[in-house]
Order: sequence, then structure tokens, then C-alpha cells
Amino acid sequence: MKITQIRNATLVIEVTGKYILLDPMLAKKSTLPRLRYYKSQQRNPLVELPSAFHQLENKIAYALITHCQKGHFDHLDKAAERWLRNNEITTFCTKHDSRYLTKKGINTEVLKEQCS
Repeated sequence: MKITQIRNATLVIEVTGKYILLDPMLAKKSTLPRLRYYKSQQRNPLVELPSAFHQLENKIAYALITHCQKGHFDHLDKAAERWLRNNEITTFCTKHDSRYLTKKGINTEVLKEQCS
């Protein structure tokens, strides 16, 4: 397994030749609001997308969204929504987020709940 950090919560995970994008935040630098609970006045994201993402993006076959509603743009922003939709990426998510993502035109698969 290889993990490449793209931004704060955004990762690309490679497992046996399969690439999975986790919690994508793909907007250009400073195009999103600042986080309210930080004292910084800087808008998000704080940095441009790194070259690592551009090197891997054509290999990404799947995405995983851990949570994305109620102001969690750092786990899925509008640029990422467009990218997932335009690239027809199968996106795994919770049952709670599935309807929300499907309405945005994203191809979703609900993760099965398991309890030990």
C-alpha cells in the first residue's frame, strides 16, 4: 500500500495497482472560505494542488468520501464534485451521504455497514 497526501484530508491510496482518492478537496488556492474556528483570515485551500495529484489523477479509478455535508468542504468541494462527475469515478460513501452525492450526479456505491 502506498499513501500520497494531497491536502489536509485528501489522500490518494494505491493498493495492488488500484488508486483511490479519499476526501477530495481540489479547488484552486484561496477560492474557498476560511475556516471559522481558526484565527487565520486566509481563504482555503492554503496551497495549490501539488504535482503529485496531477501525476496520479489519470490513474484514479475510485473515490471514498468519509463525510461531506454540513460545511465539510474540506472533504468534498465543488471542484472535486465536478472532477468525480466528469471522470465518472465510482465513489464509495455512507448511506447517509449517498442520496446527497447522487443528486450532484456522482456515481455512488454505499459502503456496507459491519459491526464486529
